[in-house]
Amino acid sequence: MSAARQARILYEATEHGTEYVFGDSITSITEDPGGVEVTFEHAAPRRFDLVVGADGLHSNVRRLVFGPEERFVRHLGLYLAVFTMPNHLGLDHAALGYRTADKLVTVYSARHNTEAKSVFYFGSPPLEVDRHDTGAQRRILTERFAGSGWETDRLLDRMRDAPDLYFDSVGQVRMDAWTRGRVALLGDAAWSPSALTGMGTGLAIVGAYVLAGELAAARGDHQAAFACYDTIMREYVARCQKIGDGVAKMLVPGNRVAVALLNRYYALIPYLPGKKLMAKMARRTAESVNLHNYPRGISDSGVFPA
Repeated sequence: MSAARQARILYEATEHGTEYVFGDSITSITEDPGGVEVTFEHAAPRRFDLVVGADGLHSNVRRLVFGPEERFVRHLGLYLAVFTMPNHLGLDHAALGYRTADKLVTVYSARHNTEAKSVFYFGSPPLEVDRHDTGAQRRILTERFAGSGWETDRLLDRMRDAPDLYFDSVGQVRMDAWTRGRVALLGDAAWSPSALTGMGTGLAIVGAYVLAGELAAARGDHQAAFACYDTIMREYVARCQKIGDGVAKMLVPGNRVAVALLNRYYALIPYLPGKKLMAKMARRTAESVNLHNYPRGISDSGVFPA
């Protein structure tokens, strides 16, 4: 399921009891004993009891409260680009991949085969590129992949018309603390395991459940709730992040010999014993957290409506 579809599901499930403000960003966060004063790029300043930063790998809340991104984000040596295109290869709930030194291109069917997603990985140290400049991102991808072989040039042509190009570095977020005062971080902003693990969304949903549940159970004592949130999530996050360690070099090797060996290995996987072992290990890790059965709502807590 795409990130856009997941966001739509969550939005539709909560829009009637939640205020959403789009097209704005936080510019400052100032805490005092009674609450948090927040200023915005466009809207008037507002005051809140708590602030939860769930704003992704490049979290603005994390930067404002905890410090610059370089202190917490560990670049894994790869960049990732994803976009939607027609399913011109006629894939039927299937995926194809093409790997060369420092590059990987994959295509998989989506939305019941009515469209396809194209994914580009390439090895690189951190680049000086604006995350919002899609023109520059398209140029980088074209320079890196043009003439690489297989369907690559055709996919690059499709990219130029894609409405939803996503381009970013692949990184992990490592932090000793996810809370400070009345501010908490959640999801990729707090602990991104990297896009290579496939566990970012699941971790974020579990973290949101735990944080909300502990805040409700603490009945206004956010310090107690934050402490329990850390206790429950810390080891679970570490196990999930461990899956991402070393995956970058295995996924996109930097030399032709390693690429040839890896391609041969993937060709043999269907015939090898234990071929489902990695998937089972990942699932076991994803399920390795004990979640409390929090009440649906605690009407007299002043935290969540019933």
